[in-house]
Amino acid sequence: MGKVDVSADRGHFSLTNVLNLYNEGMDAYIPTYERGSPFRKREVGGDEYASSNFIYDRESDSYTCPQGNEMHYRFNIPNGLKNKVWYRVYSTDACKSCPVAMKCTKSRRGRWMQRWEYGDIEDAKLLQTIPGIGLFSALIIYYEIGDIHIFPSSSKLLSYAGTIPSVRQSSDVIQYGRITRQGSKNLRWIITECLHIHLRFDPSSSVSIFHRRISRGRRKKGRAIVAASNKLLKIIYWVLKERRPYTSSSTE
Repeated sequence: MGKVDVSADRGHFSLTNVLNLYNEGMDAYIPTYERGSPFRKREVGGDEYASSNFIYDRESDSYTCPQGNEMHYRFNIPNGLKNKVWYRVYSTDACKSCPVAMKCTKSRRGRWMQRWEYGDIEDAKLLQTIPGIGLFSALIIYYEIGDIHIFPSSSKLLSYAGTIPSVRQSSDVIQYGRITRQGSKNLRWIITECLHIHLRFDPSSSVSIFHRRISRGRRKKGRAIVAASNKLLKIIYWVLKERRPYTSSSTE
């Protein structure tokens, strides 16, 4: 079976489904105009007016449509968890008099182009060097963590994510229980999603080997996911802390 470029959905979808498709290099086809999506919508005019034919110029921060009209930046719109992920919206007044406007879009306001508002955030680019972390997940991790330097150690980051075990102490007896689940639930969720993709596409990494080693046995699979997620978080910590891309030999 060849590479799948587009996945169709009839409206019963979740953000997790779309995220997994995006990280695997697929465009999620969401057939709706009212509810926006960070992924390609249905093109009404065929390949001629597809989004890929709108050329973006980084220097002028504008798009050029197939008819040669320049589309300039207008405003930002939020999309994503807690409205922390933003689009830059581009449009042009030439759509009102364009003879092929009805072939390009069905919207009365004209054609809009949307671009991720992550600009040249170096942290997002560094995170994308880790297998399993795409643009969308990198942005969520970046906005949930914030400045990595506020965490003096990787264990502090794990504590913030709520993936460390709870501790009960009575006299000289110390008992470790389930994870605390205190902190950022969005960070816990996105790290778990990225971990599953990482295990699939980079089976020879230290995280994947560590996961296989401790996941033997039916009751240990859940513990293995938590432990491997912590290891992936530590790698994220050091990638951001040392400002270096991920390599397969990255360690804690």
